Amino acid sequence: MSRINGSKSSRDCPSGWGRSVALCLITGLIVLSGAAVARAQTVQDCTITGTVYLPTSDPVAGATARLTGPTIVAGERVVESGYAGRFVFLGVPLGTYSVTVSMDGFTTFVQENIVLTTGDTVDIKAPLEIAAIERTMVVTTELPVVDTRSSTIDTTFTEELLERIPTN
Repeated sequence: MSRINGSKSSRDCPSGWGRSVALCLITGLIVLSGAAVARAQTVQDCTITGTVYLPTSDPVAGATARLTGPTIVAGERVVESGYAGRFVFLGVPLGTYSVTVSMDGFTTFVQENIVLTTGDTVDIKAPLEIAAIERTMVVTTELPVVDTRSSTIDTTFTEELLERIPTN
């Protein structure tokens, strides 16, 4: 092949230069595709938040929130509501879930069929009411022993009682 106007062909470049450019391009593509995969994974994770409160709108701290669903490996995730009555489930996979909020002395709140799609954040309002108080009292006493085979009557008189009886 002949050269036109003194131009160089790609074969005339330094031997390491072509390989370096190709290596840089390939590395750049790998880094960019890895970032795209990482971004896609974080977008699929969802968040469920909630607030536990009384009918007076006061927050309830210390309530137990349970997240259940078929995509949870352990079967359920459990958190406790904080000072402001808030709870959070982070990194929840796509799927359908139920949230149950409970605390001793209060009614239990259940919200079912929470459907999470890509990147959703769902906020739940969980009102708790004071539960009805049920009490059971059991009283037991011992009955006196009664001899049903004898009909005798027995009376005991003290000396003091006998001295008080008039004897006319």
